[in-house]
Formats: sequence, C-alpha cells, structure tokens
Amino acid sequence: MAADGVGTGAAARPESIAPTDAGPTSAWVTGTVFYRQRVALPPETIVTVRLVDVSRADAAAIVLAEKALATQGRQVPIPFELSYDAARIDPRFAYQIEARINHGDELLFISTGSFPVITRGNPATIAVRVDQVR
Repeated sequence: MAADGVGTGAAARPESIAPTDAGPTSAWVTGTVFYRQRVALPPETIVTVRLVDVSRADAAAIVLAEKALATQGRQVPIPFELSYDAARIDPRFAYQIEARINHGDELLFISTGSFPVITRGNPATIAVRVDQVR
C-alpha cells in the first residue's frame, strides 16, 4: 500500500475481510459485493473495492480509498469495510464504490453500474453488484 493508505490496484496486498484500525478523521463505507450467476468463486480469489470521486465530467475518477480482500474460500456476498479520510470528502461532489473480483491475473467480475455513496443523500452502506467478464 502507498503511504497515504491507498492501494495500488492489482499490486495491492490482500487483507483479511475483518476491518482495520483507522486514523482520527477516518470514516467507513460498508457493504457487500455480490453477483447473480450461480457459480462458485475459485480458491485464492481477490475482491478489490475502491471509493472514487466521480465529480469531474470527462475525467478519470480519483481513487480515495482501496482495499483488496482475500476471500479465503468465502462465496458471495462478500462483506467489506473501506476506510477513507473524511476530510477529503466535499458534500458538493459525487462518490461511488467500484468493485472487481480477480483470480490471479484473470478478471472474473467487475462492477458496471453506478453505486453512489456518502454525499447527496446516498448511504454509507451499499450492496455492489458485479457482472461476469466473458
């Protein structure tokens, strides 16, 4: 993980599904990652969840927090708790949760919908649906 607590994508070290301690201005987004297909996840699967700022039109989302979770044989729904720096949240901006499920270097599932959180009346607890990559 980088010094600011944000993972570096595929290279992020998986953490356990249990929450970790956070700093004094930390807040949490919690929820589950799920899919509708009736298929089991292979062993050693990694679920990556990111909190992103999607306020800027025609620009890449800014990643505010990221966590890679080793499923350790668990199946969906996979719970997550993602800590972020509450001081970086602007109530005028829009934030979303993105999720993906990888087995090694193979992308199995990815969120394709919009999952808004935190501001503009959106919750801090959410169920994030991921779709199978074909």
